[in-house]
Amino acid sequence: MFSLSSEAIRAEELKATVANPQSGACVIFEGWVRNHNEGKPVASLEYEGYEALCNNEANTIFEEAKRHFAIETIHCEHRVGHLQIGDMAVWLGVTARHRGAAFEACQYIIDQVKARLPIWKKEHYADGHTEWVNCQECARHGHTHGETIVQFDEAKWFNAYYKRQMVLSDWGIEGQKKLAEKRILVVGAGGLGCGALPYLAGAGIGTISICDPDKVDVSNLHRQTLFSFEQIGRSKAELAAERMRQLNPMIHVKAWNERLTTDNVDKLLTDCDLVLDCTDNFKTKYLLNDACYLKKIPLVYAGLYRWEGQLMVIHPDQPQHGCLRCLWPEIPDQRTMGTCAQVGILGAVAGCLGTMQAIEATKVLLNPMESVFSTFGVFDYRTHQNQQLTRARQTTCPLCGEEPTVKKLDPQTYEPKSKRYDWELDGDRIGNAIWVDIRESFEIEEDLPAHFRNLSYSELMTRPEQLNPSETYLFVCPHGIKSRMLVLALREQGWNNVFSLFNGTEGERS
Repeated sequence: MFSLSSEAIRAEELKATVANPQSGACVIFEGWVRNHNEGKPVASLEYEGYEALCNNEANTIFEEAKRHFAIETIHCEHRVGHLQIGDMAVWLGVTARHRGAAFEACQYIIDQVKARLPIWKKEHYADGHTEWVNCQECARHGHTHGETIVQFDEAKWFNAYYKRQMVLSDWGIEGQKKLAEKRILVVGAGGLGCGALPYLAGAGIGTISICDPDKVDVSNLHRQTLFSFEQIGRSKAELAAERMRQLNPMIHVKAWNERLTTDNVDKLLTDCDLVLDCTDNFKTKYLLNDACYLKKIPLVYAGLYRWEGQLMVIHPDQPQHGCLRCLWPEIPDQRTMGTCAQVGILGAVAGCLGTMQAIEATKVLLNPMESVFSTFGVFDYRTHQNQQLTRARQTTCPLCGEEPTVKKLDPQTYEPKSKRYDWELDGDRIGNAIWVDIRESFEIEEDLPAHFRNLSYSELMTRPEQLNPSETYLFVCPHGIKSRMLVLALREQGWNNVFSLFNGTEGERS
């Protein structure tokens, strides 16, 4: 019998459940919560489990054990929820006619339970951060958590792991040791982060911190290749950190399951040698740009838009090439561009740009003079054309110019100013217009209201002549971003009878 329990395990009561007069031996395993993991102090931990799958797989394991060992009874109970140091996390009892069979079966069952059941453990460390840890290698490698996840002799494996890059003429063992001393922060574990992180870990950068507040969603999986269907709903930062430890046991990885803000940016940037901007919104990009400039930390920036990507490196030792604000002094209105969710993104584009960020980050840490400080790269992956635009510091830049106005990280500085056009209307101001939902057909999951028509954004952008010049149209989408972009394009072509629903249908509901 197997069960998940949110209550404290009552070992004496469970022992009675495996009592059997035919058995000459009873072997009991108890797993307790300890105060350390990978050499780091632990304050507490929590378990989550998928009960239906746990029960099915546990029964399969028990049947296997009965076939392989001469055992009589089995009972296993595993805790879920928040546990304190010293709490019992798992109890397993096995009885058999002979002690040898009981010992072997007990070890087999607990190893298989750890390796195969969908139970996840989150360590709450004494320094305040949390991370999911991988216990599924326990059965295969017989390690304890005071050791590295894989039994790994670093002195033995260091050269073998890194030799393909150390043979580069400008790398060598000295370069590898130099990287091992570096500390970086990757902000964002989405498409860009998933492209960059594996190569940063593989390069051997000593400490990698990952900051992301989001949980895995099914819509992420086409481009965020560190995650899988079974991990939907779990923390991206913690999952990404877990995967990096698996890729390279010789590095230290931290997960920060929180959003970067003016309140925590100082903490996250402490002792950093370099930062990667793998975010998808202007507010965070400008905050990172300003914080890194003020703290004199190199920043590797990337941005995505449909089939395109942008890349640049901002370095405090190269002030003549300016910063993000030299290109765009003020934070752009996100509604003029849209996010990946609104305008789309090819997954491979995100992966390519993230990989390029990893290349530039490694160059900056190893040999800064080789990095591309002086350009802003624009890459079109539809045509495979790219442009390297020359960057230069602007004397009027509000951050790095001659009379800077951005001297500290004020939260109000990072609230984008949004312009509202006179053709962006509230739903009650439009009169007798024809309401047109501009989502693509595959985006619509509900029945449209009776007074709505559906003409997709792509269809209207390519064939606007299907509109009637004598009619008035109100275009709608969930957040008012794509409808705004559509109306801007159509009005430039002379269509003055088109309007956009301000803030979209979601804004109307709220």
